[in-house]
Amino acid sequence: MKSEFKYALLAIAEAVACVGLAGCGGSGGDEPVTTAAAPEASPTEQALSIHGGTADATEPTISVSSQTAVTTEGTVDISGTAGDNEQIWRVRWTVVGSGATGSATLTGSSTSATWVATSIPLIVGINTIVFIAEDMSGNTTETRISVTRSTSTPAPAPVTALATTSTTSWIKIADQYTSFKFSGTKVVRYGTGSSWVQKTFTNGGYCGNGTFGSDPAYGLAKICQTESTATAPAPAPAPAPAPAPAPTSTDWVKIADEYSFFKFSGTKVVRYGTGTSWVQKTFTNSGYCGNGTFGSDPAYGLAKVCQAQSTTTAPAPAPAPAPAPVVGSATLAWVAPRTNADGSALADLAGFRIYYGTTSGSYSKSITINSAYTTNYTISNLSAGTYYMIVKAFDTSNNESAASSQLSKTIN
Repeated sequence: MKSEFKYALLAIAEAVACVGLAGCGGSGGDEPVTTAAAPEASPTEQALSIHGGTADATEPTISVSSQTAVTTEGTVDISGTAGDNEQIWRVRWTVVGSGATGSATLTGSSTSATWVATSIPLIVGINTIVFIAEDMSGNTTETRISVTRSTSTPAPAPVTALATTSTTSWIKIADQYTSFKFSGTKVVRYGTGSSWVQKTFTNGGYCGNGTFGSDPAYGLAKICQTESTATAPAPAPAPAPAPAPAPTSTDWVKIADEYSFFKFSGTKVVRYGTGTSWVQKTFTNSGYCGNGTFGSDPAYGLAKVCQAQSTTTAPAPAPAPAPAPVVGSATLAWVAPRTNADGSALADLAGFRIYYGTTSGSYSKSITINSAYTTNYTISNLSAGTYYMIVKAFDTSNNESAASSQLSKTIN
């Protein structure tokens, strides 16, 4: 029984051998024998083949060498180097917390490569990014860096301030929701208080949000005003000469009849006579009213009297009225920025602020203009003096630009 089983195994083995020979061309047949293709080996399998079935245990190296600034869209590019004793397979990256992943681009040799990971998306705040180098044997090494994405957008670039003038004033021409008319082409502003937008019209227009493209003072009643270029006033007339001293008037008061005595206090001029005929003499405290005292008879045969001199000074004229206070205005013009301070495009400009005061470098007052399209403004009702002004732009996040150059205007 055992021998029969051995003969059976031998027959099966010979049959298999014959099939193998036919597949290798040992058969005399003409039909070729097709065999299935072997599957492509994985990196690990390739590594095992290279090392005769023993995997490489040496880990690769990786380092970060540079990164770009975070873009306004919140992405960053990061690059570095990677190396291995046999062959680098890939460099992968992951942003911890957001779950964003990707692969870097490799250049260089199989053992020393440069990698670049582009447009890595960041979340607001501090981002930890993990970079993993992997070789053909599956060995990995990682490195980490932190990149911060700011919560605020960059401020706009500074405003370019132009010259100021003081010859423009504004005159109301219409209330909101009404039409206005004038002759020629004029600049019209629409708003109230310190919030205005401007537009140029010819002959007339309509005073409303739609016409001017925005609402400069939401919820408030607005008006339209037109620019009026004032002619410089004529020089003030020369002041009148100072009045001459007020004249004094002399009155004569009777103090005694002829042949009688008179008394008074101090020294006075006394005249003796009547009508238009008089003689005078100075007395102190008292005297006698008669020809002998005055040394002559000024009106012979007529009754005479003595009168004392009484001097009355006229009141001084009223002082001249004080001149009216000087009131003027200053018009500023500027060029709106097109970029942010970091050089990126400015897409959210919201308006401008004017700061001004009477001390250079110190600005006690401000005016906010809630329009990105307004590039000039008139500050009215300025009293005499020198005013210093700057302009700043601000965006929808209320980030302010650096100040423009300082301008000044003297009102006199």
